Amino acid sequence: MFALFVSLIAPGIGHGIVGHARRGTLWVLGLVALWLIATIASLFSFGAIAVGAGLSLLLVLACAIDASRMPRRAVSRDGWVALGAACLFAFVIVPVLSPLILRTFVMEAFKIPSGGMCPTFEVGDHVFVDKRVYLNEPPQRGDIVVHWFDAPSGRAQFVKRVVAVG
Repeated sequence: MFALFVSLIAPGIGHGIVGHARRGTLWVLGLVALWLIATIASLFSFGAIAVGAGLSLLLVLACAIDASRMPRRAVSRDGWVALGAACLFAFVIVPVLSPLILRTFVMEAFKIPSGGMCPTFEVGDHVFVDKRVYLNEPPQRGDIVVHWFDAPSGRAQFVKRVVAVG
């Protein structure tokens, strides 16, 4: 029962407690794979977030039930090392790298700094910018774009509407 409760809090650790750390490693890596797939799918459909959350909950419950049904055996050092590495990857590296990669290549949040876009955007509004939109086609008249300008006083961002194209 202890393995069941531990697995509900930290999936995979319950397997390590009963001596099946390598199996727990597979559960942790499966959960990470589900999170990454849901994150990528959410770029195309907002509903993927809800589906990913539901599937994650089911996977955690299945992991806990599996840990409670495993027969106890001696705990191996190698299994704990593999489980520790998987948990480090799942709960430290992926949560740090995923947002950095998304912000660098996919989307970024910007704050509207001035009233130049009123009434479309008010001062202080926040917008998400899709960085992939102009990879295959150029900006069109009427599009709203964010661009950077290197001024003598420093680098500044501008949020403007395209009024003409070359």
